[in-house]
Amino acid sequence: MAEQPVVKVVGLKKSYGENVVLDNIDFEVNRGEVVCLIGPSGSGKSTLLRCLNHLEIIQDGTINICGDVLQGRNVSKNKEAAKRIRKHVGMVFQQFNLWPHMSVIDNICEAPLRVKKVNKAVIREEAVELLRKVGLEEKRDELPTNLSGGQQQRVAIARALAMQPDIMLFDEPTSALDPELVGEVLKVMKKLAEEGMTMIVVTHEMKFACDIADKVVFMDDGHILEQGPPKEVIYSPKKDRTRQFLSRILDE
Repeated sequence: MAEQPVVKVVGLKKSYGENVVLDNIDFEVNRGEVVCLIGPSGSGKSTLLRCLNHLEIIQDGTINICGDVLQGRNVSKNKEAAKRIRKHVGMVFQQFNLWPHMSVIDNICEAPLRVKKVNKAVIREEAVELLRKVGLEEKRDELPTNLSGGQQQRVAIARALAMQPDIMLFDEPTSALDPELVGEVLKVMKKLAEEGMTMIVVTHEMKFACDIADKVVFMDDGHILEQGPPKEVIYSPKKDRTRQFLSRILDE
């Protein structure tokens, strides 16, 4: 029997008043897959990502993550399901959101210490290993303000990994970085993909999507217009709107 998807979204709708941001969204992510969400600004990509871990409340449809279900309008049950879902999901935002008064290693240790209630020495040892993974072990005692944007984002990735998530969500993780710093963050993400981490990534980095994605999802105006392997969606799109968008992106 085939393994069930770790993320399954069916009929998802999200509105702000009369403004429909997501309309009848369906998609799945299997364990170990990397899915890249692409499309113009305002197409609903980041909102979809935030709905997955209940940072945004959905109006209709269902989100199933590792067997826990968020269901439109079911407010009380969704609160309990969201608590369980957040144990499965790590998220990295456009802005790094590091605590400026805490050292790098304390930023990484804070959530595991509060949530898992395990030995501090064990958590710090795991944090050092994560810093080694993202190439920043020597920065463990620095304050975030002493780091470059790329280094801060790598710390943010390590912080999300400290909760040992099953799924990582990345919301345009390189959009706030100077161009020369983008590569160091993408390198860490590529390594995670190679290690089998399930990832959903909102990105404008088309080469990155082609290199690591198992599936690319093109969104426009709150709808998924097409999805499939990156070489099909990016280089042989079926929809005129996808071709129009990509012709501009790939010519830049």
